[in-house]
Amino acid sequence: MGVDNTLEAALAKALLAAGMTIPRNAGVLLSIADRDKPEARPLIASLSALGHSLYATEGTAALIEEMQARLEEAMEAAALAASAAHQ
Repeated sequence: MGVDNTLEAALAKALLAAGMTIPRNAGVLLSIADRDKPEARPLIASLSALGHSLYATEGTAALIEEMQARLEEAMEAAALAASAAHQ
């Protein structure tokens, strides 16, 4: 993870340093620990405003819906793990 004063800036630095970018309108899977959810709100709002399709685990999906951001699908953690194992 990158280091900065905000979660958004630290994440952006980490992604850039790894040579990764998120293509415009790409889907983004979010699974955020309860303790990190308050800090993640601006990141979620930014991703939604930029037109990214948001997918999330159940607890994170509840936060996204509470924020009234567009959520494509809520997924159970077990289903995500099974899907990842088959790829």
